[in-house]
Amino acid sequence: MIIAASAGSLLEMYDFCVYAFFAPIIAPHFFPKESKLVAILLIFGIFAVGYFARPIGGILYGLLGDRVGRKKMLINSILFMAIPSLLIGLLPSYAIIGLLAPLSLIILRILQGLAVGGEFPGAVIFIAEHVQSNNRGLMCSWINFSITVGIVFASLVGAILTLVLSHQQLITWGWRIPFLLGSIIAYIGFILRKNQQETPVFKQMLARGLIASSPIKEVLGNDLSRIFVAICIVGSGAICVSLFFLFMPTYLELASDIKLVAALWINAINLIIFGFSIVLMGHFSDRYGRRAILSLGTSLLVILTIPLYLLLLTHHLSMILLALLSFSILTSMIMGPLASTLAELFPAKTRYTSYGISFNIGLALFGGASPYIALALIHKTGLFIAPSFCIIAVSLLSFIVIHYSTTVRNNIK
Repeated sequence: MIIAASAGSLLEMYDFCVYAFFAPIIAPHFFPKESKLVAILLIFGIFAVGYFARPIGGILYGLLGDRVGRKKMLINSILFMAIPSLLIGLLPSYAIIGLLAPLSLIILRILQGLAVGGEFPGAVIFIAEHVQSNNRGLMCSWINFSITVGIVFASLVGAILTLVLSHQQLITWGWRIPFLLGSIIAYIGFILRKNQQETPVFKQMLARGLIASSPIKEVLGNDLSRIFVAICIVGSGAICVSLFFLFMPTYLELASDIKLVAALWINAINLIIFGFSIVLMGHFSDRYGRRAILSLGTSLLVILTIPLYLLLLTHHLSMILLALLSFSILTSMIMGPLASTLAELFPAKTRYTSYGISFNIGLALFGGASPYIALALIHKTGLFIAPSFCIIAVSLLSFIVIHYSTTVRNNIK
C-alpha cells in the first residue's frame, strides 16, 4: 500500500528534476534555433506553467476525491502523470511539426501540473485513512521519503546517461529516455494502485450518506482557520526544502567557493540523510506527538539558522558539512510529521479538498519564490546570511501557530 501510494510522489520529483536537468538539451527540439538562450527561457517558462497549474489541480482533485473516492483519484492522478511523460518522450520536434511541438508540450505539462496538484494530498490521505493513529506519522512519512528518492533517482539517471551516451546521442535521442522511463514507473504505480481497496473512512462515509454534496461550500464554511494553520506549517517545510536543498548547490558555489560539481555531490549525500531522517521524525511524531516535534523543529530553526549559515561561510568543508547535516535534521522535524499532521487537521468530509488547497498554496507561496527572494536579499544587503532571515520569519510564524493555535491543540496529537 505504501509503495502504491508513494510511486506518484517519487515520479513527481523525478519528472521535476529530469525536466530541469535536460532543459538545455530539450529546448532546441521545441523552439526555433535562432537563440539558444531564448529557447531555454521558453522551455523553463513551460515548466513554470505546469507548476502554476498545481493549485488548480489540488482543488479539482480535492473536490472529486471528497465526492467519488480517494482510490479513483489516485489512479487518475498517476495516469495523468504517466501519459504526458510518455508523450513528451515521443513528441516530434519543431523541425517536423512546427508550432504544434511547443503547443503540445505546454498542454502536456499543464495536464501533469493538474495531476501533481492532487497527487501528494491524495497519497497521504489514502495511507492516513488506512492506518491507526499510533503509527500514522511513520506510515505517512514514507510519502515525503519517496520525494527524496525521486530526486536521487533522477540524478542517477542523468549521470548514467551522460556517462554512457555521447553528447550528440544525448541531443539526438538520449534525452527522451528519462521521460519514457518515467512513464514505466508510473505504469507500475498504476497497477499497484488499481489493486488497492478504497479507504475504510471513505467507505464508512459512503455507507452512512455523509458525503458532502458541495465540498467547497463546507470548506469555506468550516475549514478556513484550519487551512490557514496548514499553510503556515507547509510554509516552514517548503522554504527549508527550497533553500536547504534545491537552492543550496548554487548558494555554496556563490558563498563558499565550492565548485558546482562538488556542491551537487554534497547535496546528493545530504538528501539521502534527509530522506531517512524524515522517516525517523515521522516515527518520533507517533511516539512523542506531532505538535511536540513540529514545535521543537520550528523553534530550533529560529534559534540556529543564523549560526548554521555562518558555518557555511567558514570555507572549511567539515564545518559546511556539519551545517548541512544540521539543516537536514531540522527540516526533517517539519517534513516528518507534516503529512500526517495535515491529514489529521481536517475532517474526513472535506479532507481531500482542504488538504489540496492548503498544501499547494503553502508550497507555491513559500517554496516557489524563495530562491529568487534569497538571491535578491543577498544582492540588496550584501550579506550571504540573508536567506536565513526568510527562514527565521516563516519558522517563527509556524511555531506561533503550532504552539498557540486552539485549532492545532484540538485536532493534532
